[in-house]
Parts: sequence; C-alpha cells; structure tokens
Amino acid sequence: MESEASKDELVGDAGTSQQSLWLNFYEYAWKQRKDLIKKFLDEFGGDVFKAIEKLKRFEGTHELKNVIGYVKKEATIHDYPTSAPHFSKSVYREGFYYKPFYAHPNDFILDFCDQNPVDAIVELGAGYSQNLVEIYSKGGPQGIPYMGGEITESGRQLSADLAAKYQGMDLRSFYFDHKSPKFPAELGLNKFNRIFLFTCHSIEQVQRISPEYFKTLAELSPNLVACHFEPFGWQIEEEGVPYGVVSKTQEDFFRGRNWNENFAEALYAAQDLGYIEITYLKKNVMSIDLGNPTSIAIWKPKLNRRAEV
Repeated sequence: MESEASKDELVGDAGTSQQSLWLNFYEYAWKQRKDLIKKFLDEFGGDVFKAIEKLKRFEGTHELKNVIGYVKKEATIHDYPTSAPHFSKSVYREGFYYKPFYAHPNDFILDFCDQNPVDAIVELGAGYSQNLVEIYSKGGPQGIPYMGGEITESGRQLSADLAAKYQGMDLRSFYFDHKSPKFPAELGLNKFNRIFLFTCHSIEQVQRISPEYFKTLAELSPNLVACHFEPFGWQIEEEGVPYGVVSKTQEDFFRGRNWNENFAEALYAAQDLGYIEITYLKKNVMSIDLGNPTSIAIWKPKLNRRAEV
C-alpha cells in the first residue's frame, strides 16, 4: 500500500513543475507590466489611476506572449479601427452571451487617441462636457484643449464651473447649434492640425441636417477625424444585419418624437458631393440605451481648403 507521504511526494513533484511554469510566466508578465506602468506614470506625471487605466486599454488591443512580449492584435473587417472586436464573449451563470466590446463611446475614443495622436478634442452637443472630463480623467491626451460645443446656457455654465475646479485640464465651452453650425473665432481652431471631433447621441434630437453640415466640420482642418456615435442604425442597410425588431423599435421611437430621420442620407450625400470620405460605418455596435443602440460613422475631409475659424 502506498504511503500518504509517497502520494504527497508524487503530487508535489507534478505540482511543483506546473507551479514553476506559471510562476515563471507571471514573473515575466509582471515585469512587462512594471515597465509599461513606469512609462505611463511618467506620461501622466505620476497619476496612478490614469496609468492603470491606460494599461487596461493597452492590454485590450495587445496580447502578452511569453518571451516575445506584447504583440498588437491584428484588426479584421469585423473589428474596430482600434483592432478591438465589436463584441466579446462573456458568461452568465451556466451560459455564454456576446456583449459590446466598448461599453461606451468614451472607451473607444480613449483607445483611438492612444493610437492616433491628436492636438485637440472637440465634442458637439457636449452637455456639461461630462464625456470630455471622463476621457481626460481616464488618461486621454494630456496637455491639449478639450472643447465642448453646447446649445444650452446651463450646460455651458456647468462646464465652465467644472473647468474652474479641475486643475490641469484645459476644458473650454462654447455655443454650438447643430442646425446652424459655427465655431467662434476665439476658440482658435485654425491653430490645430490633428483635431478629433465627435458627437454622442446629440444629433439624434435634430430632425433633419444638411450635407452642408458635414462640409462646415470638414473645413476645420484637412487632418480632422470626425466620429459620430449616433443611433442611426435604422436608417442604413448593412450586409448580414437585416432590418429587424431592433431597427423597427428605433424607427418608431424616432418618428414618434420627430427626432433625426436623415443622418445617414446627409452623410452619404456629403460624400457624394466630395466634402468627406467615410472611412468606417457600423450599425448597432454599442448599447448606451438598450432601446436605442448606437451606430458609428467615421470620416475624414476631402476638401483642400480650410475655413478661417
């Protein structure tokens, strides 16, 4: 009969071998992360929260391999421009389901700006600039202006109050109306080259927009990148994503409130007119509001001239 001691020895030998394998891996993994955290701490002036948030984002688009180190994940036609997948597999109790990889547009913006340096971030229909504050606080680009265009006086005032309290963040608020898009000269947008401009569920409440709307935005900078996180999925057709109950629910919701009915039409027209080039378009890939899913349109200017703003 085998003694308890000999059993322990056998289990111990196998266990020790396996433990050594993982111990070596984690020694290597934490060393890699330590080097990255040090780099991010230097980038953010010692801000631990921002450094950890950036590490989390970095590991969402890179894979850590033993000995080799971090390798960037290759994007496919089924992925975002950041190389992140549209959906990730998750588990609930004893089942699996798919959820949007990015829970909120701000998460996408953080990844995008990590990979594509910008010198100004502008949100149109910014409310009290809550998105801009979150992007900066989670380790968005530092040392650049964050500008929130908003039609309501109360929203602009609250944004100004936050700007006064938030040391280190260059947060600016200005009047902006989607129906009559103009940019005040005092913003000095003509001084910036790589502008990242976005909207997030703000055009949705404007019943109709013109292709000229996109032309006005395109004239801000030849190197502008514009990203619209708007619920226009019911307005477009996408291969493999038929018009179904989600689109029908969204369309009824919009028409019942006289909300936007032609975002996609105006976007396509602006491209046909030579104002912009659509570089990315996806239907219903985020879910800020379960009954009103978010679609994404990204474009760049095709104009050769720049407006004086």
